[in-house]
Amino acid sequence: MTVASNGLGTPMEVAANGYGIPVSLVSSGGLPVVGITDDPFTLFTHVVDFAAPATIGDVAMQYTNNSNDGRPFREQTNFTACFVENAAGLLVSVPSSAVRRSDRGYWSYPRGTNRCLWNCDIPGGISAGVWVSSGGGVTAFKDQTGGDNTANSASRLVSGGANARLTQSVTLAQTNLLFQMRAKRLVGTGKVNFTLDNWITKTDVTSLLGSTSWGLPFAAQDTVTNPQFGVEFEASGDQIAVEFGDVWSTLVSGSQVSRKPQRYYARQTTAAANIAQSRPAAISTDAGSWNGTGGSRFLTPYALYAEVSSEGNAGSCGVVTGITDTFCTILPDGSVTFAQGGGTSASVPAGTFIFGLGAVNKIGAQINAAGQKQIAVNGVVSSIATGGTFPASLAHIDIATNGVGSRSLWGPMKKIAIEPNLFLTTAQLQKLTT
Repeated sequence: MTVASNGLGTPMEVAANGYGIPVSLVSSGGLPVVGITDDPFTLFTHVVDFAAPATIGDVAMQYTNNSNDGRPFREQTNFTACFVENAAGLLVSVPSSAVRRSDRGYWSYPRGTNRCLWNCDIPGGISAGVWVSSGGGVTAFKDQTGGDNTANSASRLVSGGANARLTQSVTLAQTNLLFQMRAKRLVGTGKVNFTLDNWITKTDVTSLLGSTSWGLPFAAQDTVTNPQFGVEFEASGDQIAVEFGDVWSTLVSGSQVSRKPQRYYARQTTAAANIAQSRPAAISTDAGSWNGTGGSRFLTPYALYAEVSSEGNAGSCGVVTGITDTFCTILPDGSVTFAQGGGTSASVPAGTFIFGLGAVNKIGAQINAAGQKQIAVNGVVSSIATGGTFPASLAHIDIATNGVGSRSLWGPMKKIAIEPNLFLTTAQLQKLTT
């Protein structure tokens, strides 16, 4: 391997094995010297680790407010406190105005109005006449410990006979809908069904019930008017625990329909709540260092790195979204593209990105002064695309979503990093994302 001989910390030749990367070390005399490391991530000096949490190279991210204090990204749209899952599967509370994060990262989903009333307190909903028992009859008790470990915050449903049903009706114009509940089986082995149209159509959700932990069964149906949604037991005596019932429109945008459950959870009783998406963004008029009043790191050559998980949806998911010029995008077939300004996009093929909350995908993207672009995902490196350009200014950069939520990640972003004027070798990109 070769290193620079000037001893001043300037860039050196890459090591012969293709992995060597210049780093600056300090000798006992206080002078910078040059060494070799085979960890490409050490070249990124601006890092936001949502899972840790930690911020490197910039004003620290805060997760209790959205103050304009120079942090890299500031929450723009969250105005409702809710819960998200942590790595142990427990629900942790996130305040309004803060980025929705846990030790799994920042959770990105689109949101809308939850039409399901009394969504945790089922007995209260029965007393209020909102939840209606029929068929073999369902009895409800609010005696279960919820996903946030709060005693008596979730409900237990008991089947009184075959085809016991519990249904709620809502007046709503025709739209595409999804009904979901966190649920786990307590007693029995019989089938459990969901509906959105008063049992004209049934969805068998038995396999999605949790056993020792909470599952997230759901049913999706298009063009439903005045939904009548609920739960059916096919067997008498079966019991399940439920919490956080949710009925919401799957029309993420005018053309995009997503038939996956969302994972922002809020308790509600008598009023339907609008739980907006969490949208940490770098706005040009903010004091933020990634794209703010002090300048933007996206207007000159840069390298980008992210670690993300996604359940996927019927449209594209954004890793990074600029208003017109900067896009790193996960497509439904598992291909990933990187575009900056003009020219062609750099891309890796279908199947490269692994969908599912259990998979953490590593993504690296870069552009140099010549407009050459390259992307790598999970060790698969694209060819170099050309014609990239930089805008004179950038109104905002969104991560793991966009302004209206149609590019939501549908999962957590664990980490994101940027480094100005860095263009890695193909071997380094492969190493970075493996």
